[in-house]
Amino acid sequence: MTAHEQARHDFHTNDMAAKQWAHAAAGWNEQGPVIRAWLRAATDAMLNMANIRPGMRVLDVAAGAGDQTLDIAERVGGGGSVMAVDLSPEILRFARDNAVQANHPNVEARVADGEALPFEDASFDAVVCRLGLMFFQHPHKGLSEMRRVLRPEGWVCTMVFSRPERNPCITTLMGAALGHAGLPPRDPYQPGGLLSLGKPGLVDELFRKAGFRDVATTALDAPFTLHSVSAYVDFVKSSAGPVRDILSSLDPAAAEDAWADIADRLRVFDNKQGWSGPNELLLTAARR
Repeated sequence: MTAHEQARHDFHTNDMAAKQWAHAAAGWNEQGPVIRAWLRAATDAMLNMANIRPGMRVLDVAAGAGDQTLDIAERVGGGGSVMAVDLSPEILRFARDNAVQANHPNVEARVADGEALPFEDASFDAVVCRLGLMFFQHPHKGLSEMRRVLRPEGWVCTMVFSRPERNPCITTLMGAALGHAGLPPRDPYQPGGLLSLGKPGLVDELFRKAGFRDVATTALDAPFTLHSVSAYVDFVKSSAGPVRDILSSLDPAAAEDAWADIADRLRVFDNKQGWSGPNELLLTAARR
């Protein structure tokens, strides 16, 4: 592929990703309390590993509706600031509104490609990216950009899903959806997928290639716990763009059958308290 063809491919891919999240934006925002409960401990760990403190200027890459952005704003206080960026203008509108409602005037939101950040070198004291880096077509570019805009000695921390066998909830979902859509199984490590950075050692290697120092990855269990499998399927229907897109070609009856089958397969994670889908996350921190 020539450089021109690669650029056209990347533009098309980014456009598709922006449209995907535009469709899921309202649902993702509405599911904010559910997502917050699911990722509470992991988000706290991410912000600790990024060494976020009062007075800092922090970049939140692939910020989505800004749940973690508000946590950052609390940590940096009135003397600091947060810049939330995302490919999707629609989802950033929710991030802006949520910041206003939470009375955080120190939050700014800007549409931007994480692989080509529109900021000067050494503009930020810290950078975080929660469940975004795995969607990048070129995560090395994204990490290089994060390093470029980070001040010397500043810290970055990213959060991604780990390997497939540690995330059976995701593999069950994706496998069932692809089967109902008549699509072949996908390589879980293909660029831009939910599990694309889960291969052991891969994230550390990418960080080092981008020029970071003191790279360290921590695996963290993050079960998705709800009162029933139906509640989880409702969450996926309303907010999980990748799965929704796979099933979007089905007629209503076929889609209903697909969702019913997905729920049946996920009942393997039922327990006495309700339902808990296993997930494992990788938190990677490093210093410029």
